[in-house]
Amino acid sequence: EIMCKGRVKAKKEKVKSSKPKTVPKAKRLSRLRKECDKLWSEAVRNRDHNKCVLCGSDSHLQAHHWCHTKAQGNATRWDINNGITLCYTCHLYKVHSGAAYYMDMAKNAAIRIIGEQEYQKLVMPKEPRVFNESEMIEFKNHLTELKNKL
Repeated sequence: EIMCKGRVKAKKEKVKSSKPKTVPKAKRLSRLRKECDKLWSEAVRNRDHNKCVLCGSDSHLQAHHWCHTKAQGNATRWDINNGITLCYTCHLYKVHSGAAYYMDMAKNAAIRIIGEQEYQKLVMPKEPRVFNESEMIEFKNHLTELKNKL
């Protein structure tokens, strides 16, 4: 018979902290960005009556940015005037194919929806923006209101 000469240490019980867990700032900002992107997309699609502005389809809808958000320094990322509703086919195979005919059709649809002046404001160069957490929360609240209103 083998005898144990050492002592077995008892496992320490984990004590639950009464403090609420804090989410790291980077994770909070990432979540806010995703929420704002989703709300922006829903607001754009609602504004366009959930139909593709090029072909009228009501399935597989996506919101398309006019001005590349990186090129504009994110300044127009959540501006609903910087978006139109396209079905997957029109978005991928027409607008992003680079065919000038479809790009003009989409541009004309945007001008019809938001007006020439708003379109010109969108395409003007902007200073790069990095939104802080409180600004992103304001965008989120604004987009939620827009989505529900449209």
